[in-house]
Amino acid sequence: MKVTCERVLVRTIEEPKTIKTNSGLSMPNPDAQYGIEKAIVVTADTDKVKEGDKVLIYSGAGHKFLNPTDGKEYRVIALSEIVVIYE
Repeated sequence: MKVTCERVLVRTIEEPKTIKTNSGLSMPNPDAQYGIEKAIVVTADTDKVKEGDKVLIYSGAGHKFLNPTDGKEYRVIALSEIVVIYE
């Protein structure tokens, strides 16, 4: 798959809705509260990110679609919808 017009194809990483603290308490996941999701770059039409980069994106960013060949869900997002590139 390829993208054009400085778009980025990502696969989101499922995060739990709640997390457990060291003392065993269950609390809401702070990433979900701020509207941020973790994702992995599959392919990009720009030099700023490369395949395999881990990024934080805004929740609901881009357009979701299901790839018929592998059955996985992907998102096509604009480069400006990436909040952070991290390792």
